[in-house]
Amino acid sequence: GEGAQELSFEIASENSTLTPQIWKILRGADVNSCYAKKRSVLVQLMGFPPYFEDNDYDQSEVVPDWEAVRKRLITHPEEAKVAEGGCHPLADALWIEYESVPIDVVQTMMRVAPESLTDTAFENASDNDYLDADILRLMFTFDGEQQSVATTEQTTDEESFIKVEIALPEPTRDE
Repeated sequence: GEGAQELSFEIASENSTLTPQIWKILRGADVNSCYAKKRSVLVQLMGFPPYFEDNDYDQSEVVPDWEAVRKRLITHPEEAKVAEGGCHPLADALWIEYESVPIDVVQTMMRVAPESLTDTAFENASDNDYLDADILRLMFTFDGEQQSVATTEQTTDEESFIKVEIALPEPTRDE
């Protein structure tokens, strides 16, 4: 029953030697997707396998659809903030060598999720010989506080802007 299924997944998740074939069998038994962890749609559009446990792949098998990624960042920007297994989508994108990530996608991910500019992201960018050199420059010069944008609906009403009043010191007379 369900208790045995839960125990099977618990035991399997603690066993780092399980093959992808065994995970495939276990996922088949998980008809309600209660235990198998799916990657976000954003990461799947970048060409990664749908299930987090599917980690038996190499660079040549990760084929991104950058146009679909662009659209997903517009409709679901919050997915750029999700760190799956401690890794943000930005770091995943920077790892991809086959059809390297376009600079506008990197810029959008950094604006939406400045917290994704991690050591792993910099390592992946530095190790990727196929990456546009301007991307690494952009990452080093990015100012998250100035560049970040809200992921909620934006309005152009005057009330949506922050109003700042600056008090200047009274002029003094020199006698």
